[in-house]
Order: sequence, then C-alpha cells, then structure tokens
Amino acid sequence: MAELRVKIDDAFNDEFKAMLRSAAREVVEEVISQETRLKDWVTVKEIQEYFNVSPNTVAAWIRSGLPVSVIGSKRYISKRHLDEFLEKHIKQ
Repeated sequence: MAELRVKIDDAFNDEFKAMLRSAAREVVEEVISQETRLKDWVTVKEIQEYFNVSPNTVAAWIRSGLPVSVIGSKRYISKRHLDEFLEKHIKQ
C-alpha cells in the first residue's frame, strides 16, 4: 500500500491544535451549562419514576398546589418548588 506524506508547518500544526482545544472547551462548557439548567427542572414522568408513584399521585400533588410549568404538552416542575412542596407536607 502506498503512503502519502505531507509536511505540515509547525506553526500551522500548533494553531490547529489550539483551535481544536478551543472548540472542545466550548462544547464541554455548553454541555455543562445545559446539564445545570436541565437539572433545575424535572418532568412529571421523572418524578413518577424517582418516587415510584403513579401519574394520578403527581396529578394530585399538582392539584394540592405543586406549581407546574406547561410547555406544549410537556409539564415541568422546578426542583426547588418540589422541595418546598414536600417540606410543606411533612407530617409530624
């Protein structure tokens, strides 16, 4: 099999590496940013799975005052509001 060798100037090679590092850093920062934002809100389905409760139970919580944001057909609940709701309903 034939081999093709191309001489690349060291300055270009260093600049190319720097561009790749910068692009990779931007992608990682964006993913971390998205993960942080998404973790502040959960879907009704995620609440059902986490607490092992039925859709009717989460619907009852919402009727009892758990705030919910509706976007299209999806319902999202702030983790902060969920924590506050659960704290408010502690039985002693």
